Amino acid sequence: MPHYQELSERHRDRGLVVVPVAVWCDPAEAGKALDEAGHRGLALFDTSRTPGEESAVLEAFGVSVLPHAILLDREGRIAASLEAPSHEDLAGALAKLGIE
Repeated sequence: MPHYQELSERHRDRGLVVVPVAVWCDPAEAGKALDEAGHRGLALFDTSRTPGEESAVLEAFGVSVLPHAILLDREGRIAASLEAPSHEDLAGALAKLGIE
């Protein structure tokens, strides 16, 4: 998580915004974890389901593996969907969007 926050701050002027999404957890606990990780900014909490059931957010984006990174372009279209991305995977996907 600190890596994502650093990327967001470094590339904010290029339009990069990192929005973590917490699923199947208590929003208060997830918020505390985000605070401890140094996240500042928007976060989404999907409380629509319980563990083992489908999550509305994961289903909407076709996510089957966590952690997962979805990169949206400036028009809000999905530009990349990365399962358990390494720093290198994420850097490569950002480079394709012109964010290096």
